[in-house]
Amino acid sequence: MFFASAYSAPNIAILDDNISRANLGKIGYLFIDETKQLSQELIETDTYSRRFVPIERDFLQFGLVDGSVWLRAQVAIQSSARAPVALHINAPRLQQLSIFIPELNLIGPLAELGEYNPAQGRPIKHAEFIVPLPDPLPPLFTIYLKIDSNVPINLTAEVKTLSDTFADTQREQLWTGIILGIAFIVLFTNIVFWLRLSNIMYLIFSGILAGLITLHLSVHGYLYDWFPTFTGLQERLYNLSALGCAATISLFTRLYLNTATTLPKLDRLLLGLGLLNGFLGLIYSLIPEQLNIRYLSLMATGTLMLLFLAGFFAYLKKVPYAGYYLLARSTLTFGHFLWILTAYGMISSMFWYEWGLTLSILAEALIHFTGMLLRQRHANSHVVGKYSPGYSRDVSLQLLDDIKRRLAYPINIMTGIVPTLPNNEEQRTALASAKVGMEQLSNRISTLIDIETGRVREQTLPVSLDTLIREVQLSSRTAGADYQSVLFEYDKSLKVDIHSNAPMLQHLLVTLCYELQLYSDQELTICFNTPEFKDTQDHSVKLEIVIEPMPTSIDLAATGNIGIRHAIHVLDFLNGKFEDQGVGSQRRGLITLPLKASIGRQQQPSFNLKTSVLLFGHYTALMERTMYVSENNVGAMHHVADLEDLVQMLTRKRDEDESVIICLFEDEANSDAALISRIRNYLSPNDITLLITDNIRISERYCHNQGFDGLIYEHDLERRYLAHIRRLTKLIA
Repeated sequence: MFFASAYSAPNIAILDDNISRANLGKIGYLFIDETKQLSQELIETDTYSRRFVPIERDFLQFGLVDGSVWLRAQVAIQSSARAPVALHINAPRLQQLSIFIPELNLIGPLAELGEYNPAQGRPIKHAEFIVPLPDPLPPLFTIYLKIDSNVPINLTAEVKTLSDTFADTQREQLWTGIILGIAFIVLFTNIVFWLRLSNIMYLIFSGILAGLITLHLSVHGYLYDWFPTFTGLQERLYNLSALGCAATISLFTRLYLNTATTLPKLDRLLLGLGLLNGFLGLIYSLIPEQLNIRYLSLMATGTLMLLFLAGFFAYLKKVPYAGYYLLARSTLTFGHFLWILTAYGMISSMFWYEWGLTLSILAEALIHFTGMLLRQRHANSHVVGKYSPGYSRDVSLQLLDDIKRRLAYPINIMTGIVPTLPNNEEQRTALASAKVGMEQLSNRISTLIDIETGRVREQTLPVSLDTLIREVQLSSRTAGADYQSVLFEYDKSLKVDIHSNAPMLQHLLVTLCYELQLYSDQELTICFNTPEFKDTQDHSVKLEIVIEPMPTSIDLAATGNIGIRHAIHVLDFLNGKFEDQGVGSQRRGLITLPLKASIGRQQQPSFNLKTSVLLFGHYTALMERTMYVSENNVGAMHHVADLEDLVQMLTRKRDEDESVIICLFEDEANSDAALISRIRNYLSPNDITLLITDNIRISERYCHNQGFDGLIYEHDLERRYLAHIRRLTKLIA
């Protein structure tokens, strides 16, 4: 009679010879004790028994519950073989789990499990909760589960044979082994890269993988296999690894996208975001019971959202490798968001709750790893190219760096000695030439190290071709009077703004000018064949540079030098090519170079032709640079070395609309700031006095107190100087 009623009952889990498992969620009932005070005896009374409601779900999701969750299910075992049966609860993150079977007449629960109970007290030592049911059991019995947890409650509860239980756990362990095996392989590979390349990006990426491994072990409960006597460890490490991953991903983003150079404002935000996540992760790991897990989830989700927006912004700005980053960030952001919805009971998916977070982070890591490999391959291709020099693999980079540092000492000494020889122009010129040569060698070593180690910085702001050529002209002419000048020819009607590799192009041209002048006894011409005019914002162009005449003594195939071969090495880094054309006196060099540039028509200058410039002081490199900036922007320019001559030029008869810009200098050979008081009475209302200096300790307040109209530092000379000229033009217009 009992068997008939048992088989017909819709809410009883039945195990027989054909059915070896039953999900308690499908036939169980639920009651939430908001007081957290009810005992098992009270729960069994009619008063509370009638408050249970059916669940009818395989995957039980309750989210965050302020109270004790009681589950009740009836089980009937009708197997003739009487195979061992176990209660299998897959919910490693539960903090308190008590199991009651009233028919056994036990004093207290059958088992007390969960995060706050030592793992060594479990009936079966496993990451999940497995409780063998005693034999014999009554034909029909009731199982009560009492759950208390400060984290979202998600679980499956099944009664099944021990053979099925172990088969399920072995299958899960197999997948865990595969996933962690992949993570460990990538982790060790990154550690090797870090040790070999000394690039901290690989070390921080290893931190992401270490966080992934810890996160997976804490979510799946495997940490207690090593620490069976600890309680609360799993929750602490989950909190630390969750926010630790967010912190390391934020810091990794800075290096992967090189935001310090490409996006400086975003770089500071990422640094702050990483430090904040790391701090909160430490706090949540120390006092998890006093903090709400909701805020941790909100912080992790918000961080990933911000990083996704940062990746999207970098992709729009065409930051190198931002495409890989955006794909990886989209994968993790979407996967983590789905996992959060699952964890808080908004989406029902046991698979995604168990594996979604791990798979999302692993997929993101593999995408990042692919991008990093391509980045390193790209860097290596620049080192071993068509014009790969013989020293690129043989000479120690540490040795080169040491040579560069040692060169700094004699360069500084020469810088201090040159101004002390005002009456011996020949010695000053020779010493200045030697100083320039040593600076050239130091700069080449620095560039070589940057290329070899992949630390060449990305260009952030466009540089006009006109500005670049002026800088090269200044560098080539300061090489000394023994060298012939270099004539640069280009279409000045076009405004060419270079958006990529301008510093490397300037270094290439300076190196070529310096080396070619060493071998040449005549004037050199470097002609820039700018591409066909296109009024566009940004596009790839092929820039042609013609050098003629090409000295016949230069051997382009030679490899044992850091001269012309270094220039070819830099050209190879820029993906350009050098073609040697003609022979003898007709020999010339043709450089073809791909660049990102915007090309438009040069606006006509708006300066007044009656504006003149007076440069006062000893002739120095800073004064010469000011002369180059003044060319084509003023009507006349004069260099005056004597104060009486300066006063005479200021007091001569001038037209009402004629104005003068008086430039005084504070540099290695001039200290003219105090002279402003001696010429102030000779200035007209339209005149402007400027102090130009390479000393950053001079403040604008000091400059204005002395009576100057403006202060210009050497590093900002062109922009600020031309701005004063335009302002003067508007004032007298």
